Amino acid sequence: PIEIKGEWHPKLWSAIQDQLVAQYTSPRETNGYGVYLVLWTGGAQQSAPKDGGRRAKTPDELVTRLQSFVAADLQTLIAVRALNISWPG
Repeated sequence: PIEIKGEWHPKLWSAIQDQLVAQYTSPRETNGYGVYLVLWTGGAQQSAPKDGGRRAKTPDELVTRLQSFVAADLQTLIAVRALNISWPG
């Protein structure tokens, strides 16, 4: 299963645990695996960080910070990725 959120979504920081893990990785067929995909549009629209930091400046930084919200026992099962859909320029 894949949970997709735009960086602007108010549940950006909680959807890994509250949606992907809680709702979509529990069926036996998934073996607990899941992907959390964030659509990156440049960082300006990013929802307020829940880790006490400032808004991420790059898609890679956002991925790293979101990975810290994945429980330790799920780190090998849940992949966090960002897709940069920002306009070049």
